[in-house]
Amino acid sequence: MCIRDRNKALKEICDVLLQDAGYRGIHLGIKLPNTSQMIDISPLGFQVAVLYGVEQIIDGMKQGDRVDLEAEVREGRFQVSIIGPYPDCSLHLPMEKPATGGLYREIVEELGGQILKQPVQGKSTVILAFPLACGKK
Repeated sequence: MCIRDRNKALKEICDVLLQDAGYRGIHLGIKLPNTSQMIDISPLGFQVAVLYGVEQIIDGMKQGDRVDLEAEVREGRFQVSIIGPYPDCSLHLPMEKPATGGLYREIVEELGGQILKQPVQGKSTVILAFPLACGKK
């Protein structure tokens, strides 16, 4: 494992995420906190998990739809929320795709993270929750 600033890890992939979404005609909003938080996971593995999570959700979206990526510390973990426009949480979520869901879940869990899903205000939300570095909040 490696201790790394999670905002820096996310900023490094923002251009790729925005370019991919734009190419597909999907509007992607990204909201990162201003404060620095340290995560105790592989930066590359973390980036792959976030990229894959966003890609799996936008794969099932229609041109013109919007997806939002929000990052925050909550419940003692660093959480990346991917919020899609569909209230049915079973639609196009990474953990629901049988062919790829196992691999995706394995990547996240290998990093000590969890994939959570929940409907929020008529939308679907996938939350990637990762441990903070010890003693860092």
